[in-house]
Amino acid sequence: MIARIILLLCFGIISLTASTRSLWPIFVAASFVAVVVVVWVWRREQPSTRDVLFFAILIRLLLLPLAPSLSDDGYRYVWDGMLQWEGLNPFLYLPTDAALVALTGHPVFAQLNSADYFTVYPPLSQMAFFFGGWLQPESWFWSFMVIKFVIVVAEVGALFLLARMVSARALVLYAWNPLVVVEVAGQAHTEGLLVALLMMTVWAYRAGRPRLSLFTLSAAIWVKLFPVFLIPFLLRRVGWRLVWVPVLTSLLIVTPYWSPEVISNGVDSLKLYIELFDFYSGPYLSLKWLSYRLGGTPGLEGVLGVMIAVSYLAYLGWLYVADGRRGGYRGKSWSLAQVFCLALAGYLVASRTIHPWHFLALLVLIPFLPRIWWGWMWLTAISTGTYLLYSHDLYWPFVWIGWAGFMVIGAFQVGRVHSQTLLRKVLIRRSKQKADLIRPFLDDRTSELDRPLTVLDLGAGEGYVGRELQKNGHHSVTLCDVRDSNDTDLPFVVYDGLELPFGDDWFDATILVFTLHHCEDHLAVIREAKRVTSGRIVILESVFTSEIDRRLLSRLDRFANRLRSGGQMNEYLHFRKLDDWVSLFEREGFDVQSVRRWGWLHKQALIVLETADRAPSRSAPS
Repeated sequence: MIARIILLLCFGIISLTASTRSLWPIFVAASFVAVVVVVWVWRREQPSTRDVLFFAILIRLLLLPLAPSLSDDGYRYVWDGMLQWEGLNPFLYLPTDAALVALTGHPVFAQLNSADYFTVYPPLSQMAFFFGGWLQPESWFWSFMVIKFVIVVAEVGALFLLARMVSARALVLYAWNPLVVVEVAGQAHTEGLLVALLMMTVWAYRAGRPRLSLFTLSAAIWVKLFPVFLIPFLLRRVGWRLVWVPVLTSLLIVTPYWSPEVISNGVDSLKLYIELFDFYSGPYLSLKWLSYRLGGTPGLEGVLGVMIAVSYLAYLGWLYVADGRRGGYRGKSWSLAQVFCLALAGYLVASRTIHPWHFLALLVLIPFLPRIWWGWMWLTAISTGTYLLYSHDLYWPFVWIGWAGFMVIGAFQVGRVHSQTLLRKVLIRRSKQKADLIRPFLDDRTSELDRPLTVLDLGAGEGYVGRELQKNGHHSVTLCDVRDSNDTDLPFVVYDGLELPFGDDWFDATILVFTLHHCEDHLAVIREAKRVTSGRIVILESVFTSEIDRRLLSRLDRFANRLRSGGQMNEYLHFRKLDDWVSLFEREGFDVQSVRRWGWLHKQALIVLETADRAPSRSAPS
């Protein structure tokens, strides 16, 4: 609750200060605080999807009244919409064209930042601007608000689609992100339409509707042109025989605005935009600075731009080949959202101009990733500070802090991925040892049955122990945990940590491998394991004999589990002494059949339980 109150205060401050340039430092500071709170919520809380969506809509409503104060793009939206209601094609007329002299007295004309350029907003964006044109010339502000309404409704629709495909925690990183809320609900950038179409693409593909997914992605090209780079990756998955869908979609969208001059006018404006502007583009600016230091060659910007563009196209070629390999890159298949992320990340790195709102297409896809790209989260958060260039001439510190942090965090994450690869190998090797410890207590029951022994691996983690147990064909293992980190092909069930979704005596046996000390309510877990198990419960658990042991266990456990899960595994850490575990199990009505303890640095125990009405001989603790 406190986090949400702080966030509401931050967004309230943003709404009050974003329209006054002298107050932009406060706006930027409030945005930075909001990012910290959002990450804190992601790290510490378990919000419900309903709560995330409700709060996301609330903070968007706070910023709806904003005029186009942070960016003057909104004025061009209104101008283009007004031209369409005058029966004119916005791609054919410069705002300064003599044919439009009657409109130059309109208040919006004085606010245009590129009156000597043809519009660069593609046809589908123009269709959104058309909706606002009907309020002209009475009120440019309400014309802008109509356009904003169209864009915000589309983006909120994207939120609801995203909520159906990712967890509530992952949703928070996009839904409450201050950069997203400011650029869509505050400034009505057309990226709001883009993220809606991207989410529809991913949703339609996952729903087995290939034509719809191609239609929406093709439509996205005519909001912002760069999604064209994503089309090959979708066609690879749905079949190149459907290439007619993007072609036909493009024809339907472009035809209302088509004229022979449209291409040349659009290319001229885009060329000027690309050649004249560079903004927050760390790689390009760094190469430009280095090259000038070495030689100061005239015309260097154009050469660097071509080199970076060619490098990006080569990267796309590699990505397309890697995406098509059997089993994906390094044996791991990429989802459609993941490969879109990789393509768009490369595009941003190669871009010469990156305004804060350009990050939105990537931000809406990051929740799909198995590991959050914190380098990109940092870079996008710091980008808000670049607004101070226009009010306090403060720009370069944010460029260097943003990209330096991006590289440091990215290098750390890459190093952690490699360490996790090594850890994965260690976990697989250790899983064989754990399975060897558990198997004898399961195999003696297998001979009594004419079928494989059904086993529940409760708190299964990556699932490696269950996979080892199933290899001999004597056991049929089901994995269950409170979060999905399954790295096997075994059946997996997510549950709430309190009530297992299985009937009484559903399994012949249950195993809990270093699970109980992580449970928020370990008694509930034990009782549920007893309920769903008709036979034995085999437990491997960390134990301690002194306070020094307990503190050492806690530190080692936190370090290992943060390395395994990137901070997503809970840290309740209810360690007990072996005798305390045994006493607890006996109080819960179990007969403790076998107890074994070993280890000196990491003290471990194996405990075999059966209900009191199944009571063979018991071995003493060692």
